[in-house]
Amino acid sequence: MSLGLRGVVHLAGPELLSKAAWARKIASGLRLGDVEVREVDWAEAGQVAPRPASVALKSERHALVQPPLADLLQLHRPSLLDP
Repeated sequence: MSLGLRGVVHLAGPELLSKAAWARKIASGLRLGDVEVREVDWAEAGQVAPRPASVALKSERHALVQPPLADLLQLHRPSLLDP
């Protein structure tokens, strides 16, 4: 990369979303109609190790920020839905 970063580089957006809220926003942004997204805790999801109730992805190694998810979905909707 031109910034000189090495390893995994996370690119987070300005919104803090749960996985369920993220999935709902994608379904809405792509106009997929009524899509049921059910939020469950780690135990109900079948994960063995306990997980925190709330986790967030932060970009701390750089100042890059991706545009809001709704903007990205609107911009790329045709290519995302093209088979």
